[in-house]
Amino acid sequence: MNEQDSQGSSDIYWGLLRTQGLAILAVVLMVSVIRGPADLLLAGWGGAISLIAYAWAGFQLWMHPGNREPARQTGAPIRAEVGKVVVILALFGWTFSQWPDVGESSALIILAGAFLWTYLCGLVWLHWWTTREPQDR
Repeated sequence: MNEQDSQGSSDIYWGLLRTQGLAILAVVLMVSVIRGPADLLLAGWGGAISLIAYAWAGFQLWMHPGNREPARQTGAPIRAEVGKVVVILALFGWTFSQWPDVGESSALIILAGAFLWTYLCGLVWLHWWTTREPQDR
């Protein structure tokens, strides 16, 4: 991995996290208008679950210093995806165990909707970044 590859990896990582951060702000603002301030934390946490999972996966793929070795590069996508799933399941499990009101339908819709919105915004951004021409990056 040369210096240009390293810069590109850094750009994709931080761009993804910025995009998801903006998606969280958008969903929190939308929930504040539709539902009021009581559900802001729930919407923010739903988006944060996605952000934390993507931060883990992105670090494993693009930022981990050990992945400069060819032997580790082949396993990085597997570690990233498995870790992302584990982080998502752990955070949702922790949420349901510590926040019993989330089990009711309106709270669950807000939490899951914010998570999905943030997750999809990250996927769209990744698709946009990876399909651009290399000179436009």
